[in-house]
Amino acid sequence: MAKAFTLLRLFALLSVAFGTVPLYAKGKPTLKICTSPWPPYTTVNEKGEIGGIDTEVIQIISERLGFTPEISNMAWKRCLQSAREGKMYFVYSASHNADRASYMHYPPQTYLHDVRYVFAIRSDEPNAYHWDTKRDITKLPSPIGVPLGFSITERLKNEKGVIDDGAIDDPMNLEKLMYKRVGSIIVGSLVLRSLIKEKGYQGQVKILDTPLYDPNVKNSHITVSKKYLQDGVSGEELMAKIDAELKAMKDSGEFDQIIQKHVGT
Repeated sequence: MAKAFTLLRLFALLSVAFGTVPLYAKGKPTLKICTSPWPPYTTVNEKGEIGGIDTEVIQIISERLGFTPEISNMAWKRCLQSAREGKMYFVYSASHNADRASYMHYPPQTYLHDVRYVFAIRSDEPNAYHWDTKRDITKLPSPIGVPLGFSITERLKNEKGVIDDGAIDDPMNLEKLMYKRVGSIIVGSLVLRSLIKEKGYQGQVKILDTPLYDPNVKNSHITVSKKYLQDGVSGEELMAKIDAELKAMKDSGEFDQIIQKHVGT
C-alpha cells in the first residue's frame, strides 16, 4: 500500500512538472495583464487589437497553464504602477531594475529578448554627432526623447543627458523626433526599424548603430506582481511556471518560429 501511494505521488509530481495537470484547481481564471506598444514585440492595430511576438507567446503560455489572459494596452508608467498596486497581475515586456524587482517577480532563468538600445536622429539633422566614436550623450542633439517610465532614463540622466520623457511610448517618441520636438531618441533597434517601416519614414531617420549598453543588450522579461495570489497560486509560483514554459518554447525552437513569423528574420 505504501509503495502504491509513493508511485501515485511520484506520478502526480511528474504530471505537474510536465504540465498535464492544470495550474489552477478551480477552473480557468482570467488574469489581468498589461503592456505597451513596442513593435514587433507588442503591436496595437487601428481596432485596438493587441498582437506581436510577445503577445503571441503570452497567449500560448496562458493556454498551457490554464488561464485566460485579459491584456490591456496602457502607457508604460501606468502599467508598471498597476503591477505595483496589484491591479495588474503581470507585465510584458520589462527590463530589470532594482525598483521594479521590489514589486515584481522576475523569471529565474529565461528572458524574452536581448534588446539593443540605440540612438536615432533625423537624417537632415544639422548638428549630427559622431556617436559611434565619441559616445558622449551630452553631445547628442537634445533633448533626448525617452518614453515615460523606461528604466534607461536614470542612466541617461546620470550621464548628464538632457531628457524629454513626455511621450508615453516609442511610437509617440518617433513622431516627436520627426516633428522636431526632440533632437534625438533612444529605442530598441528592432523596435525602431519596425516603426520606421510601419510609418513610412525610410531614409528620414539615421540610426546610430553603436548601442548604449556594453555588453550590447538589455534583456526583456515577463514579470508577475508580488501582490498576485489567486486560487492558492502565488506570484512566485506563477512566475516559475511561466519561466518553465518559456524555456521549453525556446529549447524546442517554437519561440524562434514565432519571431520568424512576425519579422521574417
